[in-house]
Amino acid sequence: MPITNKGLVAVPALSAEDEGAPFPPAQTALAQPAAPGAGVRATPTRGLFVKGALAAGAVAALTGAAPLGFSAVAPEAPETKACNETVQDVLNTTLTFERLAMTFYHTGLASAAIVGSGRGGHAANTLNDSRIGGARSVAHLQTALDQESQHAQFLMDYGATVQHKSFYFPDAVFAGVGYTSHSDTFLWSLDHLETAFIGIYLAAVIRFGALGHGDLAVTMGRILGTECEHRALGRVIAGDDPVNNVTLEVSSFTCVGDAAKALNPYLTGVGFKGATRQVAVPSQSDIARLVGPNVSTEM
Repeated sequence: MPITNKGLVAVPALSAEDEGAPFPPAQTALAQPAAPGAGVRATPTRGLFVKGALAAGAVAALTGAAPLGFSAVAPEAPETKACNETVQDVLNTTLTFERLAMTFYHTGLASAAIVGSGRGGHAANTLNDSRIGGARSVAHLQTALDQESQHAQFLMDYGATVQHKSFYFPDAVFAGVGYTSHSDTFLWSLDHLETAFIGIYLAAVIRFGALGHGDLAVTMGRILGTECEHRALGRVIAGDDPVNNVTLEVSSFTCVGDAAKALNPYLTGVGFKGATRQVAVPSQSDIARLVGPNVSTEM
């Protein structure tokens, strides 16, 4: 029962260049959340409802690492703390992440420095450069943008409400494609953002399970799988070897609220190194024009 096709990408080990990055050190293991809380709006009108809950214990076994660069070193000991987010809190926070993803991919795909001219003599180190897949790379990211937009709609169908209409990014992010190992470039940002998205959905699975909403926990798991695909696609575009470089996905956050705090530089512009830009969340018509025929139809 797939939701939408999402890409998978991995993050290199934390380097000196990563110092000062907006995400804080990760929590170790995902903790068992608090007792069940508030209810959720009725089942959405779209065909997302899935009965049954994901087993929180399986996800809790994953170890944590920093979302902006992680290594294979095991954490010292699992951290346990109570999470107190309501259903509405989790829905709103995950929607904020999805709208951040929409803004990131749309801005990149609309930037000549990222995409290139699309005509003969493609500029080096753009998505249309044959080194990084040419038009296929552009199509992959167009589909990723469409998937993020669909995820946002799924969450709103469940009752999530929009909290932010714009986000901040370092200027360097859209100045060139770069590599996953070159900090603040487009591919580095894709890698690290998608790793953070994976982490928030892992935390959301556990929280919804603890709140007794198995349908929402399953939906979070299905979206999470697509985010993993996005991370991998970024590594394909970057030419990273191996592309599938993690055995267990990185559980960056103990609670969904931890992810919201880590997201703060993208909400305020405070915490980044160098100049930043404020970018409005694209409209559905803007996204449709940029995605063209490369939509994701599998549900």
